[in-house]
Amino acid sequence: VNGQRRLWRELAYETARSIGSVLYVHADAGSKDVSWSTDQVQDCATEWKTRSGKEVQLRFSSSPIYPAGGFQVVLRLLSMEVKGVDLTRLGYSEEQMRMLDIMSTGSSGILLICGPTNSGKSTTLQGVLQRIYARRGDTIKMITVEDPVEYVIPGACQIPVSRKRKTIIDERSGSAFTTFLRGTLRQDPDVVMVGEIRDYDSAVVVKDLVLAGRKILATLHTYSALWAYMRLREIGVPWEILTMPGFI
Repeated sequence: VNGQRRLWRELAYETARSIGSVLYVHADAGSKDVSWSTDQVQDCATEWKTRSGKEVQLRFSSSPIYPAGGFQVVLRLLSMEVKGVDLTRLGYSEEQMRMLDIMSTGSSGILLICGPTNSGKSTTLQGVLQRIYARRGDTIKMITVEDPVEYVIPGACQIPVSRKRKTIIDERSGSAFTTFLRGTLRQDPDVVMVGEIRDYDSAVVVKDLVLAGRKILATLHTYSALWAYMRLREIGVPWEILTMPGFI
């Protein structure tokens, strides 16, 4: 609460392990090969409705800890009832919002939001999408590929990615995320939001989407906007593409 841990109550080891197993398996009930292990690093997300009827999403992450057999589970709680994000509420100035509007205008190119974990990158992208939709209305087709979907975005086709389902793994990259991202090339989008450019394969698909004349919004884990060029070059995007006018 307010950045500080508080003890709720003690749980027996077997009880805690059972709760972790149920939460993890429930997140992908349609897949038969899903199981939770206390000695693996595992992540998932599941939607839930509270007793008061509030829709929330539980972001689950677990890992083993010392001594052997120990584990930790962390849950992030996100409200699924938030319909859109107002950038003014996030602390952006009018001048910064004008800059974001200029960068998000146009039918092609990629807009990158850079920063460390939990700095507000994804939330900012949600707000930018909302402003694009407010300007262009329902004549525009927006697709998001997220792992997982964090907020409901009115007007967008949001694709949740489940990394555990083997039936949707891309044979070339071994990634379900890339499978969905590659699929957007055939779904006639005007704007595509990518939760994160994380590796060579996702970077290649994003590059192809931009070169095909699509507007892309994405995040990168870097501490500086200029380091976006170094990061994309590091994961395999050629300099001649990165320095092409209008690409970024």
